[in-house]
Amino acid sequence: MKAIYFILFLPLGIFSQTSWEKAEASEFLELIRSYEKMIPVEESYSLETGYTIYNDYRDSEPAISFLGKLTCKNGKELHVRQMGHVMVQDAAHNVTIDTAARQLLVQKPDASFFYRKTIADYSAFLEITETVSKRSENGKLIYLLTLKRGNPYHSMELTFNDGNHISQVTIFSNQPYYQEDQHSSARAKIVLDLGKVKKGKSVISPQFLTVSDCILVKDHQISAIGAYKDFEVIDLRN
Repeated sequence: MKAIYFILFLPLGIFSQTSWEKAEASEFLELIRSYEKMIPVEESYSLETGYTIYNDYRDSEPAISFLGKLTCKNGKELHVRQMGHVMVQDAAHNVTIDTAARQLLVQKPDASFFYRKTIADYSAFLEITETVSKRSENGKLIYLLTLKRGNPYHSMELTFNDGNHISQVTIFSNQPYYQEDQHSSARAKIVLDLGKVKKGKSVISPQFLTVSDCILVKDHQISAIGAYKDFEVIDLRN
């Protein structure tokens, strides 16, 4: 079975050459509070995504880059197109559709896929954060969260535009994107660009797939249905 990985919006700088100033966690959370209010809890929204992944944060050429799109219906259901695959999610299931392998990968839902983040989300994340720093660049405010030792990621930068939307997330890993040498000191950098945020019912097109378009759950058994009835179901919930 081919492994498929959808990059989370919140999985979670000594790497940066720009000077930073220390910031209080409460100041960062106030900015998140303003950001949270921009998309009401049950609002439908969509945005375009762009991923650029470097095997090492010092590399000038990316190892891989690709575009995607995320659409959320009523703040509850997700339809994500990314890396040539489609992922759909509701309150009970997360399903990745691999048309090439003719497989449906079923997992438990993951709230980190939602673009809309809350104070609670980032308060929990700050518990594993060692320091919070900030700087301004080209009219944008950038916060740097350096994580405590023992985490798979070293730090994360969040860029806010003048409307307090998060327009870019840069994650610095403690390991390379791909391992050519077991002694490699490379540490990957993942840059996620977020743009063209739209809100309202009009973002939900007839092509918006749901979990119920793909699978049927009966007596704890999952079967493929509709256009995917001949696909193999791989249950990864346990």
